[in-house]
Amino acid sequence: MSRRMNIIAIDTHCEFCEGGYVNRLGKEKGCFQVPTSIPALVEQIEKVPRPRKLVIEEGPLADWLSRSLSPCVEEMIVYWFQSGGRAYQDPYRGKLEQLVRALRTRHSEGALIRITAPMAGGEQEAHASVVAFMKAVVPALGPYFHD
Repeated sequence: MSRRMNIIAIDTHCEFCEGGYVNRLGKEKGCFQVPTSIPALVEQIEKVPRPRKLVIEEGPLADWLSRSLSPCVEEMIVYWFQSGGRAYQDPYRGKLEQLVRALRTRHSEGALIRITAPMAGGEQEAHASVVAFMKAVVPALGPYFHD
């Protein structure tokens, strides 16, 4: 999309979600902490002016979040940190493991992987394209990361 979007980031935990957003110019405009429920998250997202881009980390709740919240946004980003043949939801933990592995094996490969999907064609189409893309690409990343 050519228009600059308001970017919403959500960190999801079992009992609560923390998040915030920055406007088109990168200025922090608000933050929130709500129970982990779709109605509570939708209420917070709807407070942010359109167009909206949602950023979530890959993890146990990512599929549920992307399917449930995609109607509220124009673009969705899912990310994770990959290093040493493992995917980490927490980039800091991934970097720590990468450092320990580098000290032990002298291999320090690691990457922050981000997949972006526009919601223009509809939520089901976007979700299907991201899943198909991940199934095709993620296994191909294996040779770039030592176990």
